[in-house]
Amino acid sequence: MIKKILFLYTTLIGGLANAQSLDSLIKDYDPSQINFIKEHWCQYFKDDLAQLYKTKNLYSIRLDSYGLIYPSKDIFTNVSTDNMRRNGQRSTANTKYSIAHIFRKYPAKLQKHTSGDVDDETLFYDSLIDAIHNNKELDLLEFNDKWRSVNNARTILEINTLIASKGYNKVIFYCHGYNVPYSLAALQFEYIIESFHLDDGKTLFIPIYWPSNDAKKFEQNKNGTLNYDDRKSPRNAARFLYYSNQAYFAGLTLRAIINGLAEINGLGESVSIKIVSHSLGVTVATTALINTKSKLHIHKRQPINDQLEKLMDNTPIPDRQISVYMSAAAIPGICTFQDIDLLKAKKFKFYCSWNENDHVLQKNFLHIKVGPNKLGGTELGLNANQSVENVGSYLNSNASGSFQAKNVTAQSDHDIFSYLKNSDYKNFMSVFFSH
Repeated sequence: MIKKILFLYTTLIGGLANAQSLDSLIKDYDPSQINFIKEHWCQYFKDDLAQLYKTKNLYSIRLDSYGLIYPSKDIFTNVSTDNMRRNGQRSTANTKYSIAHIFRKYPAKLQKHTSGDVDDETLFYDSLIDAIHNNKELDLLEFNDKWRSVNNARTILEINTLIASKGYNKVIFYCHGYNVPYSLAALQFEYIIESFHLDDGKTLFIPIYWPSNDAKKFEQNKNGTLNYDDRKSPRNAARFLYYSNQAYFAGLTLRAIINGLAEINGLGESVSIKIVSHSLGVTVATTALINTKSKLHIHKRQPINDQLEKLMDNTPIPDRQISVYMSAAAIPGICTFQDIDLLKAKKFKFYCSWNENDHVLQKNFLHIKVGPNKLGGTELGLNANQSVENVGSYLNSNASGSFQAKNVTAQSDHDIFSYLKNSDYKNFMSVFFSH
């Protein structure tokens, strides 16, 4: 009974706040950039966050809750999350971060293309806007399929044009984790690039921004310190399973991008691919390489599972050398990897760092022990039930040594900035980047 009362209490109050300082991360930013960070903490629609990176070798991909890529055109100029809240819409991933929802609910705010070249992409957007203005009902699945066909192709073309013209021979994707707002994801990737001195002029950095919840609030204390409020609660734990749907869709878009990525640059050099992932971002990374249907079937979430399985079947597994870093992996163990294509897996290399003290992966709140196998499995990042050894044995026996792991058990904090202060963690990630 006491546990039930505590669960309800922490759920109602939103959990325990653990303020994480931003000051050391933004010390080199001017006031206008800091204001930009605040304004775009949760804002996906309009602006790329390229100005928050020191590197110019950057291509950002912003995704909605169905893994649809936000367009390069300015059709969402007049749309904002404030519009949605004023109109009484719930702040959930399927409304706040759904391109189809924007077309359905805010047709008057959509900006048609008015100048410059009229290409196929422009005609596609304008036809959708015209259909809405003519009161034609949008079928969600048809809309999503058409959007993917146009915007995935556009994105692949733009990335390959950069690879050819700039001579990039390395591509590094970054998949942030659960409950990471837009600006915070950019600060995380920038910190990794700087910490490991990755900007060598030959590497193209591609952050994958996906809607993973935004309960971490940007705040400023009375003394002027800037923080984000990292809440830990059963309510957020329960939402973890819901937001895993967005991670699957994001992973399948990443898969499509990788499939179209150039293998040779403009100088005739081979192009390597690395994926850095943290927490639920590991679901994004593994979905890009594995049809994780066994993992999907743990939770019967129809019709979402049907949509995901169809998309998996229609998007081939990449067939090239790819290395993946799995940090604090918020995924189950063997059931994630048992569906892997073992022939193609010989070209994949997985690096897994685990921490048995990570209390977010443990899902422990006050004295309430939810456990890593409830509300969405998180066993691998803890090595619960020897999941790391089991996955390693399976992959290394069947896929030519494609799995390496490192015990980095130390701090209990799940935040990636805390992990990056861990010497074992940093050394293992250095091995990954140098491979």
